[in-house]
This record gives sequence, structure tokens and C-alpha cells, in this order.
Amino acid sequence: MLKFKVSVAAALFVLVPFIIYQLWSVLVPTLNITNRMFSRLSIISAVILFYSGVAFVFFLLLPAAVKVMLGFVGKDMLSTIGADNYLGFILFLSISMGVLFEVPVIVLVLTRMGLISPAMLSGKRKYAIVVIWIIAAVITPQPDPLSQAMVGVPLMIIYEISILLSRLVARSNLKRISYR
Repeated sequence: MLKFKVSVAAALFVLVPFIIYQLWSVLVPTLNITNRMFSRLSIISAVILFYSGVAFVFFLLLPAAVKVMLGFVGKDMLSTIGADNYLGFILFLSISMGVLFEVPVIVLVLTRMGLISPAMLSGKRKYAIVVIWIIAAVITPQPDPLSQAMVGVPLMIIYEISILLSRLVARSNLKRISYR
């Protein structure tokens, strides 16, 4: 089963750009987005952000989480982390953070379509913060504040960046509408 999980993880990691492109090519006609440059930038950004989320897990979150988890085991005790459990943990964290790092692209597309606005995102900030910390509590393996902060703070930063990008897209939408 371990070999199968490793194979699926490797395939998913390699196929993410293709999957995102295929999803986008299906959604573009239904979303009525005519600007090809915007769609290309969205695809490229989505791929880069997914891999950034995975890199965040491997280089920052995972070493700290493993250190915290092993810290609960005393020096005289034997840690019984199995390869299957460890790989499942890595896959769950990697996929979760990769998908959560996609929020700015989703916000840009929804702002471009006029479904959300920067004012709405700013107005719902307190609810978003609560949801972010709930997600951080669910994703992290331990209930310690350090692990939750290592997930929650970057997600809050991503949310704030999404608001800023939404403002830029909303301004460009206004300019585009006023030129017509």
C-alpha cells in the first residue's frame, strides 16, 4: 500500500499543471472570461501557488511539526511512527496547503466575474479569520499553538494579499467598463 501511495503522490505532484489547465479550459467558456492574457496568468499563478504551498509544507511546516510530534515522546520512549502514517500525514498536509495557497487565484477570478468585491472581502475579514484558524486547527496534527500558528498566519497573509489583488482587479474592471 505504501508503494501505491508514493506512486499516487508523485503522479499528482507531476500532473498538477495539467489538471489545473484542464479544469481551467473547461471552466473558461462557462465563466465568460474573454481576456486570454488573464486566463494564462491565472493558470501560471495557480501552478506556482500550488507548488509554493507544497514547498511551504516540506521546508517549513513539516520539519517543525515532526519536531513537535517527536517532542511529545520522551527520551526513554520509542517513537512508533510508521512509514504509511508518515506518508499519509505528508500527503494530507501537502495537498491541503497546496489547495489553500490557490485562494488568491480563486479570489481574482471571482472578482473579475463580479461575484465578490474587495469591500465584501474586507467586511467579512473577522469571519475569514475564524474560518482560517478552524482550518489551521483541522490541518495541523497537534493541538499546540505553534503548529496552528505556522498554518494560520500564512493563510491570514494569503487572505490579505487576496484582498489587495482583488482591489487591483476591481480597479482594472472599472477602467475596462469606463472605456467601453
